[in-house]
Amino acid sequence: MEQKPQSLDVIIVGAGIAGLTTGCYAQMNGLSTRIFELHTQPGGLCTSWKRKGYTFDYCIHWLVGSKPGTGLYDIWKEIGLIQGRKFIDHEIFSQVEHSDGRTVTLYVDPARLQSHLTELFPADSVPIAEMCRAIRTFSKFQMTEFSLHPKYWTKLLQSLPALALMRRLGVVSMKEYAGRFSDPALREVIASFFGMEDMPISAFLMTLGWMRSGNAGYPIGGSLPMAQAVAERYRSLGGAVSYGCRVEKILTDGDRACGVRLTDGTEHTARWIISAADAHATFKQMLEDRFPEPTYERYFAEKQIFPSLLQVSLGINRTLDIPQSVTWSLAEPLKVDSKPDGAPNIVDRMSIHHYGFDPTLAPEGRTAAVVRLDGTPEYWRDLAQGDRARYEREKGRILADVVSRLEERFPGIRDQIEVTDVSTPWTAERYTGNWDGCMEGWRMTAETFAALLKGKNLPVIVPGLSNFILAGQWTSPGGGLPPSAQSGRNAVRTICAKEGRRFRTTVPEVTGATRTIPA
Repeated sequence: MEQKPQSLDVIIVGAGIAGLTTGCYAQMNGLSTRIFELHTQPGGLCTSWKRKGYTFDYCIHWLVGSKPGTGLYDIWKEIGLIQGRKFIDHEIFSQVEHSDGRTVTLYVDPARLQSHLTELFPADSVPIAEMCRAIRTFSKFQMTEFSLHPKYWTKLLQSLPALALMRRLGVVSMKEYAGRFSDPALREVIASFFGMEDMPISAFLMTLGWMRSGNAGYPIGGSLPMAQAVAERYRSLGGAVSYGCRVEKILTDGDRACGVRLTDGTEHTARWIISAADAHATFKQMLEDRFPEPTYERYFAEKQIFPSLLQVSLGINRTLDIPQSVTWSLAEPLKVDSKPDGAPNIVDRMSIHHYGFDPTLAPEGRTAAVVRLDGTPEYWRDLAQGDRARYEREKGRILADVVSRLEERFPGIRDQIEVTDVSTPWTAERYTGNWDGCMEGWRMTAETFAALLKGKNLPVIVPGLSNFILAGQWTSPGGGLPPSAQSGRNAVRTICAKEGRRFRTTVPEVTGATRTIPA
């Protein structure tokens, strides 16, 4: 007689950072768990891949919480992500070469940034000084629950000025804030820095503030080693991941979640089900639209999500004597793909992000670099599913066009490129299951940030469905690794509270992180 799989305390859907973190804390608290992951490795969008000696990263630029003594650092320690990891604190965030010939360098140090911008844009010295004061203020803010830190009141008092400033600027979009500057070049740089003019300016200023304080370093090795470290921590706590297993349906018994069914037809049961997959797949596919939640339904209808990326990765047989990220105006616009209405998706400037500061990603004397463009998911999905040969030709076409634009900016680079790889929105959708291959869940706009400041958070409990919890970056507009990890921790705290368990954490005994500043 065939035996049914043994029932667990918790089943977790997805082995990204959110799912792995959930599993770690559940195991710390004596709950038996299993994670079902559709891919063959951990990490989800926090990933990278190797091509002929080069490693191309898809996720990490900086990790908030890289500084010891912060609440997020403590979480990273508990899940084994940060121990033994070396961090780099960059002196330059990015560089923008404006079409008028001026080059704007976004220094992490506010004093240096203020001096540089004032020299370039003297008429805007007053708003520049105000912006740099805001960066200093935000450098003292911690993105975590203050209750996680033993010096609760000290940390809270230190963050009060930043919290007050966040309330003022959280409702101001980058485009609106850019209007405070008189010079059109500076307005353009500020408004379009993240490529999303409706993002709150506080997101930009906080990022620079965290970098200034040493709390947003880049981890040597990139994304995948961090995910693998958390997966190993989970395994060491007694957890198990079933890879290559796509969850097709959340099983329910009346109004209670009780298990999952995989695409191979097997069913697995548990007292609690936690979905760390994206919200759209969870509600529309796994729950078959049987438990609609008003806030998520509105978000689905508005579809305010981060862009779906088309990433051109390059292995270059040379070093690049430029900051880690450089953006410049194109002499001739570049067509990325076509929008659903048939209109061309065109960009008039391009950015290159290189990892020459990370010796683990390329052979000595060589550089791994990527060009990321906002892609149209429907375009690439339809090609891949309907005309695979044309899909591959289009990948080749965009690669050639990107290399041509790079050659204009970096003469001779065409002949120095020895490895290439093109990842489309369909690639991300196929490997991670994320809605439209979206890079980071719901976009943070000034409007959504204002709602969050008023306590209008996205719910993690679904009305009418007990023993089911949502986790992951789709529960927090703005997304990213910190909210993902926090959501997993909070999901287990919720279970412990409902079952009368005392929530406990442990820290593995491994060497701490180190850091450096590149020359």
